[in-house]
Amino acid sequence: MADEEEQANELDALEAIYGEKVFIRSNDEPGGELRLQLIIEQPFNLFFESTGGKNGLEESTSALEVKYLPPLVLNFSYPPDYPSVDPPLFALSCKWLNESQLSELCAQLDKIWEKNGVGSVILYEWTNFLLEETTSFLSIRSPLKIRDMALLRKKLIQPEKLDGRAFQDVASLFELRDYMLEYDRAEQKRQFNLNTFDCGVCFSSKLGGKCTSFYPCSHVFCKDCMADYFKIKICDGSVKALICPFDGCDSQAIPSQVRGLVDESVYQKYEKFLFQSSLDCMNDIIYCPRTICQSPVLIENGSTLGMCPKCSFAFCTLCNRSYHGVQPCPIDDSQLKKLRVQYLNAGPEERLQLEKRYGRRNLKYAAEDMISEEWISKNSKKCPHCKVVIQKSDGCNKMTCFRCNGNFCWLCVQVISKSSPYSHFNSIHSGCFNKLFDGVVINDEDYFEDDFD
Repeated sequence: MADEEEQANELDALEAIYGEKVFIRSNDEPGGELRLQLIIEQPFNLFFESTGGKNGLEESTSALEVKYLPPLVLNFSYPPDYPSVDPPLFALSCKWLNESQLSELCAQLDKIWEKNGVGSVILYEWTNFLLEETTSFLSIRSPLKIRDMALLRKKLIQPEKLDGRAFQDVASLFELRDYMLEYDRAEQKRQFNLNTFDCGVCFSSKLGGKCTSFYPCSHVFCKDCMADYFKIKICDGSVKALICPFDGCDSQAIPSQVRGLVDESVYQKYEKFLFQSSLDCMNDIIYCPRTICQSPVLIENGSTLGMCPKCSFAFCTLCNRSYHGVQPCPIDDSQLKKLRVQYLNAGPEERLQLEKRYGRRNLKYAAEDMISEEWISKNSKKCPHCKVVIQKSDGCNKMTCFRCNGNFCWLCVQVISKSSPYSHFNSIHSGCFNKLFDGVVINDEDYFEDDFD
């Protein structure tokens, strides 16, 4: 068989075996490109070393975990006398393998050609070796350290040992890290879209392209179910409740996932609620107390001054009134009773905070007033005629006001007749029937029938 015919047959075979994702046939000359994605162990971690630090190296402090690595690329073309005389011309490139490692692979490809002998097509053998044996041949395992090529060329690699057909296709170590992360994400998405999943909500089987996956739990549900689920939660204002529906799972939906499933108006609500909930969790953010403003205000640590960036209102962060400097916060009558109880029942640290805010003297007076008011309420009553407070020290329950001289019942505080004051206690229709001396302790020797006062 002529060389030209064998070349065409080999190209046809590569297309049939690997498909257009792996093999790209050249339109200009006999040859093509093989993009070979190596199978790696899972989980697979990467570390990146750059110049600087001890011994000229500074290792990344965190690992980058990936499932897929960028492909090893074999570009080849046929000389006129392949395979009868010469092997294919080729170049080997990769973004994450350095030129020294690629040179070793080039040398091994030459050995495979020599081993198979002149006259045999070789691309399948080369491809099989690169796919199946590269990781073991180069001892590639997790965690993999990737070093700065500028440093390698300067200190670690002897240029004369590099093969001219080996190329590390990367501009810098930092660009490589970003590229590998992005490639891994894109490949994971591609593989996801090719698979079929059972939705845990509607229990129907759908292709990955019509499904969404939560991170990091990897639970999968169809997009239709999750779109309805997200919309209901967002319209209710429950943006923190967009969690994986799988029983017991607490993985939270990410913004990009939400954006891909709901319309723009719903997503704007989601962003607004999410921003608001994030601000609410920040200890150094409060809101302008003006109802027409309500803008978020950043507060310096330990300061009670808030300055709204939108309306320029200066306010106290403790009481939300106009800023009053070192003066204690004013106490409203409506909160006075609650504040008294809080202060009297507070521990030493809480009392100190309350005194710092409202002033120790103010709180002390408020507490004393409360004690006085409680004693007065328990031991005195107001005259129903003139409203003056009267304390009952002794005697029966028929009272005479010291100010207006009016009569009333101590038990029910009703006005009683001045001409016949005791009829109130003798009437069966009265709630105080026969209770003239109710609650009164009387000594026999001091009891005089005609003197009830």
